[in-house]
Amino acid sequence: MTKAGREVYGGLMRIAWGILWSVSAALVFGASSPAPADSLESPGPLVEIRLSDGTLLRGRIASEDDGYVVVESELLGRLTIERVHVESVVEVEETSLRSAPEASQHRDDPGRRDPDRNTIMLGPTPETLPAGTAYFRNFELFILNFGFAPSDILNLSIGTIFPVTSELRSLSVGIKLRLTSREKHGLGLAVAASGTTLDQEKFGSIIGIIGIGDAEKSLNLSVHRTFTDGEGVTFFIAGGDVLAGNGFKLFAEYGNSTDAVLSDEDFTGLVNVGFRIFGERTSFSLSGFRPLAEDTGSFIAFPVAMYSRHF
Repeated sequence: MTKAGREVYGGLMRIAWGILWSVSAALVFGASSPAPADSLESPGPLVEIRLSDGTLLRGRIASEDDGYVVVESELLGRLTIERVHVESVVEVEETSLRSAPEASQHRDDPGRRDPDRNTIMLGPTPETLPAGTAYFRNFELFILNFGFAPSDILNLSIGTIFPVTSELRSLSVGIKLRLTSREKHGLGLAVAASGTTLDQEKFGSIIGIIGIGDAEKSLNLSVHRTFTDGEGVTFFIAGGDVLAGNGFKLFAEYGNSTDAVLSDEDFTGLVNVGFRIFGERTSFSLSGFRPLAEDTGSFIAFPVAMYSRHF
């Protein structure tokens, strides 16, 4: 690889790792927690229950208390929902439950609702964590990332590197604000910012994010303005994901920049392609990250692995 190519690749990797710090994850509502309340002998009237992530359920309340609501549905059976996630309960006319949107059915199936749907891998999506939830992520074994949601639309994150050597120190903090939800409004918008110190280097990013779709399939675009050593670089990542089966998702991303520092003739962007295996609260993602350049020799792709756990 030429000297210019190495400089481009080095700058690209710094930006990519900076992006990893700035994204956060979303937590699927647990429908398997036991409700302490006893079932009512006669379920109540037909109601619509809206959850804080936009999910809309139709059914009859079988039981409820201060902590849980148990809903009976012809389509989905008995669902147990933590009351903290219930945004509203509205009584509706007696109509067939089979008219409920198919998308709502999928949202309540943990095998179809990716807990990390607020990120592709390197690029974020507009979605955020529900209020009061948190996550832990591990990238490449030694990169540690923690996140917490003080509200439904605001997420905070902090990251570091496992101390394998005293000479390599890193700390990153990030914030993400959701403006609109892609699942509620069809178009999602969010802004994010992060700051990172990596050994002797310091850099920060301001990010604008737009996306369409839902937890099963989506298209997203993020524009990153990264500042390092007093200079700014604009970088964008376009990515999409699709559910290929219960608990299994495929994704692909493409990134590039028009700035001079990354517009060397030898560099034409980057691609990242991979898959995610997920459950209700955990996921594992594996992808191949490759810069697109003429002079890469025998290099094929750099593996990127992520383990995620939600609380």
